[in-house]
Amino acid sequence: MDVEGGFDKIDMDLKADFLVARDCPIVIVHWVRVWAAQHTVTFWFNSRISKECHLSRGIPQGSLLSPFVFGVYVADIFRPRLQYSRSITSLTVSYVDDGVITMAGDTRGMVKGRLEESFVECRIVAVGHGMPFSKLKTEWIGFGDGDWGSCRLDHDGADVFFIDDLQILGFRFGRDGSMDNHVKYWTQRGLEVRGRIGAIA
Repeated sequence: MDVEGGFDKIDMDLKADFLVARDCPIVIVHWVRVWAAQHTVTFWFNSRISKECHLSRGIPQGSLLSPFVFGVYVADIFRPRLQYSRSITSLTVSYVDDGVITMAGDTRGMVKGRLEESFVECRIVAVGHGMPFSKLKTEWIGFGDGDWGSCRLDHDGADVFFIDDLQILGFRFGRDGSMDNHVKYWTQRGLEVRGRIGAIA
């Protein structure tokens, strides 16, 4: 799952509430609010510089503080959820704006049922924060032999697609658990770069 347009969609009133709920001193809450409200941008095109434009939404990308502020904002969406029982184990984890639900179970039916529940839990919190998941970057995969069929992961009327190749933090995994797709992908990228360097030379 990938939060869509994360930095731009932060609601600073809601953000302030989250900081207070996490026992952040009021002076820091106020400072973060002022910091987020005082950003301007200029554009440089064909040696011409535009006038300054005031930014009134979200927090700036590229700032060292932004990932921390964003992390607190989405903490409830991707809060670690570990559930363990004799027949199924599931874990929800995240890295900045990307979330992953992983699970293992005795049957495909159990796994798909729990996946549907976990996805709905995360999605409800995300929508409540004004940060829906990107339809293009939300996918699911089933590892192991056999047909996984379909899984009801409704996303605003659009299906979440089953894929044969999963990418997590730059690593690619195939349905059989191998990293053949990872090696193939980076080999192909390397050949493309080599071709470009050769063309420049």
